Amino acid sequence: MTGFLVFSEVTACAASYTKHFGDAGGLLIEYEMTTTTPKSRLVFKNIISGTLTNTMNVLIRCTIEPIAPGYSSAFRLDDVALDAGASQTFSREASFLDERSVLANKKASPPTIAGWNAECSTPLDYEFSNQAVTTKFSAGVITGVIGRKGVAITVENNSDQPIEIVWNDSSFIDMNRSARRIFHYGVKYVDRDRALPNTMIPPLAKIEDAAIPTENLSLTEGRFGGWTEAPLFPSEVSPELAERTIASMKGAKVALFLQLMVGEKKTPVTLLFEVAAVKPGGPKQPGS
Repeated sequence: MTGFLVFSEVTACAASYTKHFGDAGGLLIEYEMTTTTPKSRLVFKNIISGTLTNTMNVLIRCTIEPIAPGYSSAFRLDDVALDAGASQTFSREASFLDERSVLANKKASPPTIAGWNAECSTPLDYEFSNQAVTTKFSAGVITGVIGRKGVAITVENNSDQPIEIVWNDSSFIDMNRSARRIFHYGVKYVDRDRALPNTMIPPLAKIEDAAIPTENLSLTEGRFGGWTEAPLFPSEVSPELAERTIASMKGAKVALFLQLMVGEKKTPVTLLFEVAAVKPGGPKQPGS
């Protein structure tokens, strides 16, 4: 419902808009736009203020923009985060010169809002049964710490012979139990699809590295392009899918399988990680 009240040089418009996310709820925007004009009626001072309410059962993060020609970017609300059921107020102010009316020597009309665009998502935060996993093998110890994008590893050689990590025979096991090729941080991004040389750990030494699935690497073209690493688990989803995703991801398992060579003997080691809980709110665990 929209109504206009005109008092001298002030015009006010009050309305509401709802961005629906299926049956799960939505984003309610209740707002008022106040326009003040000088006697020339050419330059408008506009203020949009109101309240945003999240009617979802999960947190949402949104970029919100009114559909108002010439004003959308000035009134845009960036990175708005609302907890489940939460509300917050907002206010934006901008001035506008109707140049076309000036050129035509006409009185300008105040801008109007035809609707709102709202791009929203729900960020997800993963907790693990054991975020750090330590496994002993015949010649030493491996510790793996799972992060948002990969697994940081420390390999300790406690023996008197060298150990090699055979990367080409190692793999990352995803939550669908598919074995994925490994990329590790001792390799250049451009060499990601080539055969990887073994990493040697001398006797009584240790190395630190990190491994991610090779297919999670991608190159973005353009002026601000570069290499990006996708997260191991969905980091954000559409709000209407959030509750379903949170329920389905609990108990998901991933593993890092490393093929080691101790002397001439193959020694496989597996580091297993299980999702204990998923919460809306965004990543808090260290990335790797």
